[in-house]
Amino acid sequence: MNGVLPIRSRIAAATVAAALVLLVPIAAYAVVGDLLDTVGVPSGLVNSNNCSVAAAFDGTYFYTMQGGLDVDCAGSTLQVFDPPAPDGVPGAPPDDATLVATKTIQDAGGNPVSISAVEWDASRSTPGNVMFWGAYADTVYLIDIGDPAAGGVAVATFQFNPGVGGATLVDGLAWDPADDTLYYSPDVDCNVYQFGLGTGGQALGGLLNTVTPKNLAGESDCSVSGVAIGAGNTLYIGRDGTAEIRRVDKTTGAFVSTFATTAGRVEDLVCDPVTYAPLEAILAKDAYGGPLGDPDNHAFYEAFEVEAGTCPLPQPEITLDPPDDMNEAGADHTVTATVKLGDRPVPDLLVSFAVTVGPNIGEVSDPGECFVNAGCTTDANGQVSWTYTGSGGPGIDTIVACFTDEAGEEHCAEVSKTWVDTTAPVAACTESVNPAGNVPQAPGKGQNEDGFYHLAATDSVDPNPQIFVTDTLGSGPFGPFFTSTTVKLTQDSEAVASSQPMGGPNSAVTAHIILPGEPQIYAVDASGNISDPITCFVPPPPK
Repeated sequence: MNGVLPIRSRIAAATVAAALVLLVPIAAYAVVGDLLDTVGVPSGLVNSNNCSVAAAFDGTYFYTMQGGLDVDCAGSTLQVFDPPAPDGVPGAPPDDATLVATKTIQDAGGNPVSISAVEWDASRSTPGNVMFWGAYADTVYLIDIGDPAAGGVAVATFQFNPGVGGATLVDGLAWDPADDTLYYSPDVDCNVYQFGLGTGGQALGGLLNTVTPKNLAGESDCSVSGVAIGAGNTLYIGRDGTAEIRRVDKTTGAFVSTFATTAGRVEDLVCDPVTYAPLEAILAKDAYGGPLGDPDNHAFYEAFEVEAGTCPLPQPEITLDPPDDMNEAGADHTVTATVKLGDRPVPDLLVSFAVTVGPNIGEVSDPGECFVNAGCTTDANGQVSWTYTGSGGPGIDTIVACFTDEAGEEHCAEVSKTWVDTTAPVAACTESVNPAGNVPQAPGKGQNEDGFYHLAATDSVDPNPQIFVTDTLGSGPFGPFFTSTTVKLTQDSEAVASSQPMGGPNSAVTAHIILPGEPQIYAVDASGNISDPITCFVPPPPK
């Protein structure tokens, strides 16, 4: 995205910064509820007209709406900001974020659409194309932001009317990747409402639950504005006008924990485990940037530390199946990658496959090799499969499948594949030449009465199995010999089994082998598999 650091790079940079204790004391001494930063997000409006409640973060950019008092704190201009590095002095005056782009939100007919709350949907976003939920005045939209770093138009598509009453201004909106649902709260309401989004058997816009947040005494005390999805079946809620951020049970609204904020007008909330890493933060958008209507107002949000692991960003996950398997070397093996965000499949993501360790190291997926989508992108079920041939012989392969999300972070999964060789080679002996390289014209009716044989063995894995010579009495064995070796075999029931070189240095025959029983050969491959014996008939004639 135009050189902007991906999530992983931002985390690394922020972690280094946090280690500089003298320069950034907040990283060393912050505790839950402490103010980590105050970040200005200049609205571009007359300061006394500032009124914006929207807050969204996708791991790279912070988003808010350019709203004013004269338009009920809503608007049709989405502002995209690049957050600054953590501030060594977290309070006022705010350290301004950098405005990257603005987007005009319109419907398909080009008409402006007013929005007061926005929320990033990681599962519906793809690299370079960000999708948001937006809400205002009892209406919920799905908004195609496109490339957030490029200005232009964002198209809003109507989804449903919540129909739960309350204020026209919506200042709490949170998408839950665990079950693909949307939490919605009108301004200073007593409840947070959970709606289905048309997946997982849920109706689009169907009311699934009404969450009534409680205080420590178990009482509903209302004033709910901002909402963010926490870990472990919890919600963070901002209580407008009370200078409080509270954590409650996502299902029942039961009290979990709370801390005080420094600004009274706590509006929408969003998790940020990136900017202040290794610390986790929740970002709280202030409504006015100061006292209502004050000409000295400066639009801002605040970052507060929260418990580690309680305020994550939604992250897609990739799995690879089968987790382990065993096949004959030389066979084909298929693995299937599945990409989901919570329970929701993520389509149209490019997945790369590679064998990183093992006898087939270096095998990689190339365009056209995958299915159902030949180009190795996930289908509507979030799946794509790849097949390769285990031609490297026995051993254990490590297979890795990876994709890169829209923030530039790579996600991978790996499985193992065991290749075995249990198939015996096949041996053969065919009439061959004498030491001079000629085929003898021996009289008689027996097969190859001069006993010159070309030895051969084939195997599905081993290109050159060993060949041994014995007889029906178990003599020897003599060898090993290899394919293309020629020997002379003689059967003499009175003789002691023996093998001697035959001919001079240019002889076409390697050895003369005398056996008391019917001569036989067998082959052994590199895995120790032994072929069935093959009889190579020589005088006396076959019985």
